[in-house]
Amino acid sequence: MTSKDTILKDKMYINQSKIKRLTSNAICPKKYYMEEFVKEITDDDGKTKKLRETTESMNRGCYFEYQLWGTLPKDGKIPVAGRGKKKGSKSEIYKRIDEQVRNFPVIMAQYDIKVIKTNVTIEAQITPDTIVFGTIDALVEYKGRPYIMDLKLTADASSGWGNFNWGSFKDKGPDGVYIARYDPFDNDAMDTLQAHTYMYLMELRTKVRFGFIYAVFDYKPKDMGHKIIEVPYSEEAREALLERVVVTKSKLAEFEKTDYAPIPTWGECRTCKVPDCLARIPVDPWDMFECQASPLFLPAGILDPYDGNPNEPADTELAVVLFDDLVDGSGGLGIEDPFEDPFSFD
Repeated sequence: MTSKDTILKDKMYINQSKIKRLTSNAICPKKYYMEEFVKEITDDDGKTKKLRETTESMNRGCYFEYQLWGTLPKDGKIPVAGRGKKKGSKSEIYKRIDEQVRNFPVIMAQYDIKVIKTNVTIEAQITPDTIVFGTIDALVEYKGRPYIMDLKLTADASSGWGNFNWGSFKDKGPDGVYIARYDPFDNDAMDTLQAHTYMYLMELRTKVRFGFIYAVFDYKPKDMGHKIIEVPYSEEAREALLERVVVTKSKLAEFEKTDYAPIPTWGECRTCKVPDCLARIPVDPWDMFECQASPLFLPAGILDPYDGNPNEPADTELAVVLFDDLVDGSGGLGIEDPFEDPFSFD
């Protein structure tokens, strides 16, 4: 039995990053299957390579967290600092990251944030057939209440560009903490699904409403900075999370129904390492516009992404019914605030 055969048997077991990946952008089913379940391939020279490599930016973030708390990345390997020009030296970027490691306890004290536990694995049953899991960077005490804290390292905490545009948060309180309010109509806003997912998981496990903060540190060459960003609880964001869970399940069911037939797009193909894919759109930038202009340019036998697209819910009516059942009475979690010891849970 392959991994594919067990994806939708009994219960869907998924984390917030996969929910985000499956509901945020167009996604090629074949690429998703290969990266999530096959994970690595052997080339013609007999060398094994991963279909999703750890980037240098990811390594820097893992290095930062390991230096702070000894937390290892998913592969279990100790993150190594990039080397400088001189033999045995660290690169200037990693020297600045080391400086932020030293700054960290000072910054936490400045905001009166007390780290209680780190690297906390959590899972909870969101629906009768869906379990969502995740790893929380740290549980902290902040403003006298239990909070989830997610640690982020970025090149520039003031930048408003890209998917992690920390500079886009402008609502700053008198205590210097930024507020990331949920706004479904702001298409440029950063996706805070992670925050709302973890808050919900902790509520389900402890019956306590945890807060959530991002602790963002950067390593820009001059005036290295940081931001503490609070993501307030939002009933609307909670409902949006539950809706995305329904869409995720529907999308995966359709992927399996079509046997993960490829749906090529420029965005997916340009980063895809799946070999010998006949559906691949040429990644020459001169061909890009022509290939995206019309489904007529798709190779023969490839599913037309404009017709019967498995990136849409398999059954919209069913998805609506499931969502209505899912959110009915969702406020009745018996949440108490404060709790005797919210950091103690099985």
